[in-house]
Amino acid sequence: MPKPRRKMKHLEVSREPENRDQDKPSEDFVGKFLVGAFTALVTALISQAVSNQINWLVVALAAMAALVVLAVYQNRKG
Repeated sequence: MPKPRRKMKHLEVSREPENRDQDKPSEDFVGKFLVGAFTALVTALISQAVSNQINWLVVALAAMAALVVLAVYQNRKG
């Protein structure tokens, strides 16, 4: 005789969209813009310094200034 099958329990997955939105932090568009702008600036200055058009000190100062501005922005934001 065949064995009787067990009854399968059906699991339901509930979705709560309002809770999911709270878990997801908002994107920081200003921070992303600042990082992109400073990356482009420092990259351009490195290119100029490699071709001996500007001094490497200018590149170092610009990179340090970019890091300071980003650090100040992050401290004010959060």
